[in-house]
Amino acid sequence: MAQCKGSAQEFVQEAFSPTVAVLCSHDAELICQKNNLSFVELIQPFCKINTEAHIRDPGNVTHTLHNLRITVREMSQNPPQPTLVKKMLNEAVSNALPQNYDAPRSSVITVGAYDLQLSSTTPWYEAYRECFLQVAYPSDHEFLKHFLACIFVVSSSHADPMDQFAKLTQEQHIQQHQQPAKQPLWFCPNILHYYVLIHDVTAEQGVRAESVYQSMKSTYGVNSCHLLHINSRNPYTSSVQALEGNMPDPWSQYLHHKRENSELPAFDAVPLADSEAFPSHVQEGQQTSSSITQSESMLSLDGVESAFEATEDPGTVPAPTQTGMVIDHPLAPDIGNHAVNVPNSVILHDTENNPLTDAVIPEAKTMAQIHGGCLSLSDHDRLRIFVHEFVIRGLIPWVERMLRTLNEQVTSRKGIHRSFLSIPKKWFVGNKPTAQSPTTERSSVIYTPEAPEMQIRRLADLAFMFQLYELAYQMYHAAKKEFNSEHAWLHFAGALEMACMAVFMQGTNSQRQYPNHYMESAISTYLNTCKSTQFASRATLLSTEALKSKGLYTEAAQLFIKMTSEDSDLRSALLLEQAAHCFIKMKQPMVRKYAFHMILAGHRFSKAGQRRHALRSYSQASQVYKGKDWSLAEDHINFTLGRQSFNLKQLENATSAFKHLLSAASKQSPPQQNAFLREYLFVFKQQLNQYSPDGSMGGSLAGELPQLPLPAVSGNDTKVLVIERPQKEPDGRLKASSIDFTSSEEDSPVWHKLEEIIVVSMNGSLPYDFKPSLGCYTNWTDNTNHPVCVLDEPMTLEVVLSNPLKVALVLLDVTLLWKFLPVDYGSASGDKSTQLISNESTAGSVKNQMCNEAIDSETIPEFVLQGGETRRIHLCLVCRMTGDLHITGLAYSLGTNMPDQGAPLSSESANLSKPSFVATITVRGKATLEVQGQRLNNTKEEKASKMYGPDRRLDLIIVPPMPKLQVIFSEFPMTLLCGEVRQLFVEFKNTGHHPLNCLKVACTCPAFFTMGHHPSQQNMMADWTTYETLINMSECDSEEYIAECPNVKFVHEVPLPSGHLDPGDSLKLPMWIRGHPKAGHHAVHFLFYYQSTQGNPKLKYRVLHHKAKLVVHQSLSLRACAIRAQDPPTNRENSRDVPPQNIIISLEVENMNNVQDASITEFSILQVSCVSCHWHLCHLSTRRHSDIKIVGSKSTLVCLRASKCKQTVDPSSKKKIFTNVTFDQHQIHSATAPCAEFYSSELSAINFHDYHVIIPKSAVGLDVIDHKPRINPFQPLDEALLLDLTLIVLWKAFVVDSHGSYNSIQGQHHISLTELNTPVYVPPVTKVVLEQGLLKLTREPDEEGKLKPRPIVTSQLVKYQLGFPRTLCHNFRHKCLCKVAVCLSLYNCSATTLEVHVNTANHGDKLLRSVDKSQPEAVQLVPPTLSADQLRPTFIWSGHGSTSLILTPSTTHMLRLHAVFNQRGVYDLDDLVVTALVEGSWVSQKSQGSHQIVIKDSESTKESLDVT
Repeated sequence: MAQCKGSAQEFVQEAFSPTVAVLCSHDAELICQKNNLSFVELIQPFCKINTEAHIRDPGNVTHTLHNLRITVREMSQNPPQPTLVKKMLNEAVSNALPQNYDAPRSSVITVGAYDLQLSSTTPWYEAYRECFLQVAYPSDHEFLKHFLACIFVVSSSHADPMDQFAKLTQEQHIQQHQQPAKQPLWFCPNILHYYVLIHDVTAEQGVRAESVYQSMKSTYGVNSCHLLHINSRNPYTSSVQALEGNMPDPWSQYLHHKRENSELPAFDAVPLADSEAFPSHVQEGQQTSSSITQSESMLSLDGVESAFEATEDPGTVPAPTQTGMVIDHPLAPDIGNHAVNVPNSVILHDTENNPLTDAVIPEAKTMAQIHGGCLSLSDHDRLRIFVHEFVIRGLIPWVERMLRTLNEQVTSRKGIHRSFLSIPKKWFVGNKPTAQSPTTERSSVIYTPEAPEMQIRRLADLAFMFQLYELAYQMYHAAKKEFNSEHAWLHFAGALEMACMAVFMQGTNSQRQYPNHYMESAISTYLNTCKSTQFASRATLLSTEALKSKGLYTEAAQLFIKMTSEDSDLRSALLLEQAAHCFIKMKQPMVRKYAFHMILAGHRFSKAGQRRHALRSYSQASQVYKGKDWSLAEDHINFTLGRQSFNLKQLENATSAFKHLLSAASKQSPPQQNAFLREYLFVFKQQLNQYSPDGSMGGSLAGELPQLPLPAVSGNDTKVLVIERPQKEPDGRLKASSIDFTSSEEDSPVWHKLEEIIVVSMNGSLPYDFKPSLGCYTNWTDNTNHPVCVLDEPMTLEVVLSNPLKVALVLLDVTLLWKFLPVDYGSASGDKSTQLISNESTAGSVKNQMCNEAIDSETIPEFVLQGGETRRIHLCLVCRMTGDLHITGLAYSLGTNMPDQGAPLSSESANLSKPSFVATITVRGKATLEVQGQRLNNTKEEKASKMYGPDRRLDLIIVPPMPKLQVIFSEFPMTLLCGEVRQLFVEFKNTGHHPLNCLKVACTCPAFFTMGHHPSQQNMMADWTTYETLINMSECDSEEYIAECPNVKFVHEVPLPSGHLDPGDSLKLPMWIRGHPKAGHHAVHFLFYYQSTQGNPKLKYRVLHHKAKLVVHQSLSLRACAIRAQDPPTNRENSRDVPPQNIIISLEVENMNNVQDASITEFSILQVSCVSCHWHLCHLSTRRHSDIKIVGSKSTLVCLRASKCKQTVDPSSKKKIFTNVTFDQHQIHSATAPCAEFYSSELSAINFHDYHVIIPKSAVGLDVIDHKPRINPFQPLDEALLLDLTLIVLWKAFVVDSHGSYNSIQGQHHISLTELNTPVYVPPVTKVVLEQGLLKLTREPDEEGKLKPRPIVTSQLVKYQLGFPRTLCHNFRHKCLCKVAVCLSLYNCSATTLEVHVNTANHGDKLLRSVDKSQPEAVQLVPPTLSADQLRPTFIWSGHGSTSLILTPSTTHMLRLHAVFNQRGVYDLDDLVVTALVEGSWVSQKSQGSHQIVIKDSESTKESLDVT
């Protein structure tokens, strides 16, 4: 904010200091010119009285004058013309701002969240205010600027000084009393005349000078004359001392601006027409009219105008382009979205030849002009004494006399005026002051200089100039009433203005409040009624200083804003800036109002041609709007900063400002964004050309490409693929997909685990420095190690480019930037070259040639990035030398598109060979690729601060050539049925430069595939079928095949002829795949591992990845259950021979594919095979080889019988017995591949995700790690129900293809039966989890640590059967009791000795008795299977009531029992209770079969026959 050199009172006092005219003779001026000064300039530094002076008011009261200053002017000096005044004001404001101005860094204030760097002073406003008050012309309605006295100056060297004084006096008299009156104006007719005789000391005519002075005193009086001696020094000596700085120069502060103004241009450019207002709309494009003035072609701040048509040659005027759209100004009020087509206007012209933009300030002079060179310090004192004598002895006494005279006139005329005029005025006007209408024209009242009202004003002004403020206020107050009543509005406003100032100047001595309403009324009258902006501006300048001194910043800001108008852009800009400073100086600073008014001030500065001030104002406002999401306002600021900086040749600042317009947060329309982009490219091009005229970069940018802001490059999303990207084979075959940019992050742990498994299988242990191979380096991979790429193999980078704008960007010749250091990694020492090769450097053809020899870089000729689009581009590099490669960024040429119809570019146009856009201007630059490692979070320090690890994905190592494996599948289905088996062929091909060996493959799902090991049968592969079949004989069903089931491995070794695969050779092997038993989406990962026959220290082995994605549909659902067959008991007691063991297996098959695939018509069960060490599977029925077909949503039940095998195999060995039950004409050999391999892999129940790499002691291949089996203490008891049997269900489905032909597919399902009487489902049935109870946090003490056998096992340890006749006839009349012999057969099914108790005592009742469990009788009777009516007849067992015996494992014991019946009926003999002692408790055993007997009465039967 502007700060006065003194207080506000001193500023007002100096603004209205007494004015004195000087009339100097020619000879006197010559004497003064020896000092390079005129007489007025000579005495100007000494016009302030530093001592106190005294003056008497009309009441003869003495008052003290403090710091009285007089203003001395040439009498012949006329007020400047308005055009010259305007130029002077512009010069004052422009020169007050240094060329390299920067706000003081110490003036930083914090307001809330804002840290504002503000300037504590505004010297340009002070300069404007000082110049404005100096050039203000005197007016007839006031006497403040009228001359009070005239000083006549004559030299003593004049031939007749007294005559010259007379002539000068006559000249002054004629000028003062001429009609009509002209400038200058005089205070009164009889002004003070003061006569000065200048004597040049070097002339040595002191006696004559004294004589003339005595004559002057006698003629004009002692107090009206003065003899002034000057030039006491030698001119040569004085010049030397002045240059050495020995003499003071008090004239520099008064003459510096004047001398500069005569040599420097006034301001930056010609101001625009004052009629131009702050626009509410902006337009884009070029003007069609040919008459374009310089003021219209300059870069103005009239809103955000359209960008120019930038061409390669900045000196040419671009051709007209399409019509633009009118775009709302960001700071304009919302008037709706009205877009009007307007002609485009030329914004930029030839800036090199434009005198408005090329105003070069000349260099400062080396020799400053010497002022007062002939004046000594004594001369300085004489000048000071002269002014003091003039004021004290001449001016003040004259003023006292004039005050008394004027006071007497006012007093005498006031009485007459009151007596004769007050009564009529009271009648017609009243006592209230008259208010002027805002539309009233300038007052037509004209007062003569001697009018009473003017005498009051003359007295008031004279009192005010000589610090008699109370008298002045009274006179002003009296005058304003008179002027108001007579409607003399100009006089009225002047009286109000000075009355307000008189109160303010009294300070604390006055009891009156500062009458701010006086000043507001005066300013309004000046503006609205009198149309006098000059006096309104003066009143504003005075009142705002008074208000600021009192801390009334709000009122001061209102006055500043009130004075802004369209008649003067410079004044409005300065006042708006001061209003902004008032807002920031308040007790509660208004930051946003400060910024807004600084924007308005900057706009008006621009219209006034003050570009540097406009740039400064917008820079100040940008501190508030920056980063506050006010995008439109921020765009306006940045655009204006760019334009003004460009006009001032500050290209770097202009580029930075335009760069901020190209942000993602921009809310501008697409045409406006396109204009911003063209402006930026043009200015940036100019900046680059500034370094070197021929366009090549020099200076600080030598050898490097400039950084471009568009498009945005996401460095952390950059992916580096160090292996060849997969490509499709032309014949439809599938190549191993390897790893691509689309690989998922979820697959990374899977690949790492597979690689660990293979490395352990090869080395026997995992190396301590093992790091998994990464084919693709992304932001989620471990990038602490350098990527390794093989010589002459392509590596590809994926770079993510995003366009934050709404307009399309055109990128030309896009390529990667890199730095390469050759290193010989083939040798043991690894010699490094000292020469670093880079393709970014453009200097020198030798380096360019070396770049081409070292690396082949892919270049994208052109592609278009649409507005708001994010695109991934792939760029390839092929290294021809080993060494270290560092990728630094992207190089490209950025341009804009200008389609013919304004439509966006299509995607097809980006692929055209010719450019698909109208080239305006392109800039070659780069975008840096910067990656950041993962955040460290291990130590306490890393957790407390943000620390990131290294990321070396862009620092690659190029190693010597290696073998390169290609894996090609003949076909790979995308969909399968559950259990479907498909045969295909896989080809291994070495496309590298060295042989490969140790070829292995690992898979996440070993049950998914099996591979053949017969490369010699390659010529027969076309004749192979899915399964191998046997001869068509029914006797084959009874044959048993013993085969060794292979161990399931994650790692399979691929047999290579002669142990290696030479470059260019290939190997073809069969391969079977099988659909997952569970339907859904499945992914299977293959990892192919191989080594080079020639060692490579940087790359010991290579891997190839392949991921197969399959959709598996449902096919068949199986349910199987095995039960013991009921064998007839024998009559041998205590027999230890095992009776024949048979098992009945029920197999239910359901077709589940009725919905998923309508092309599958039916399923056929071809064969059911059994794999076991003990059991032999055969038909249960006599009908064999019958086709079993299952149509949609149907099921069938197949019953089979399993018996003990004839052959025996050791269960601990890997051999199994295969038996087949076929339902087709051809029997499938289930003991061969692929049927046996799929059985082995699935039944091993391997889960890759639960598998942990355990390093084996001997690396013979990484089999499935068998964990130590858990010891089951009840294993002997479980043997009673254990069943080691697996069924392989082989099926065939008929598929109808798109041509209507039938094809068949085959598959197999496996279902394992491990226990009797337990159903098994394939696919498994999901168990419903019931709601759990409350969680118990304590254990029951009696159950803690106890294990119990399963109840289903303990109830079936002993198998017992009853042998008896099913029907028996007895004559109850002949014999009342019928005794029947019953044979009880007991068989121990477990592998432990059991104590068995048979109880026949509790017969007839089925009640439960609670007895001691330790007793044998503590049994629980099994409920009857018949109804109560059927079991009403009872029977009893004769003989012993209970029997105990010991049964050894797998033995049978026979007991003889007798049942006694007393009547006929149907009886259930399962009335006895068989219990076994298990873990100290007696457990009841379940019986098998039906034990019902029918007792008939023979007599009744006979009678019934007789009746019949």
